[in-house]
Amino acid sequence: MSTDTDASRPTGGARASGSPADAPGPGPLVATLLKIAAGLAVVGFLALVIWLAGRGRTVAGSVSDVETGLPIAGAKVAAPHGNTLTDDAGRFVLRVQGQPGVLTLVAEGYESRQIPWAQAAAGGTLDVSLVPTARRVVAEWLDDWPRRNYGEMYERLAMTSQAEISRDEFIARLQGLRLQRARVVRAKQNAHEAEVVVELQLRRDEGTVAETRTFPLFKEQGRWRLAWIPEAPPEPEPAPAPPPDAPLQPAEP
Repeated sequence: MSTDTDASRPTGGARASGSPADAPGPGPLVATLLKIAAGLAVVGFLALVIWLAGRGRTVAGSVSDVETGLPIAGAKVAAPHGNTLTDDAGRFVLRVQGQPGVLTLVAEGYESRQIPWAQAAAGGTLDVSLVPTARRVVAEWLDDWPRRNYGEMYERLAMTSQAEISRDEFIARLQGLRLQRARVVRAKQNAHEAEVVVELQLRRDEGTVAETRTFPLFKEQGRWRLAWIPEAPPEPEPAPAPPPDAPLQPAEP
């Protein structure tokens, strides 16, 4: 007795042709192309990051003297990834790469100053004032002496000194002390106090006097002020009294 067999049914456990398991996978060429595409995507992303970083960040502004308001030429404006110098008008434009962090300003004769980049790049221009060092303050103060800028010299006295001597008395005493030569020998300072040693040559009524003097200074409202008062001129010696037995001089007719 014969049995009909369905030719479409697989025999012997064989899978039917055309099943998912028999579908061919991607060929070597396709796999290679997929890897190349993935690599190009990574490279493109890195290139974008580098391009954005390469654009940099820019800050512009000016640097001036806190005492006089005059511009400071040649001041160095520096960040970790770039620096520049101010021009004759005290202006600068600084472009840096990466994350700047802190902006540092340095100029000869002035105390350095650091400003967070977030504050520096907050918008607009950055106008910075630098504080002269104690040494510079004394040097400029002595330069005013021969020019007879006594009023400006008085304004740079510490409040304790101004409390002890009036402006008029200060000027009167300096007028009797003519400065012929001055040289700053050395200076030292910390955050609040300073000492500046100066060699002076003064002309008094009785002659020329050379001396070395130490000027103490104190920080007041962020600025150096001198704690110094010029000595009062010596009192004139009284005229000698005539001897008791000296005859009286007759009065002129």
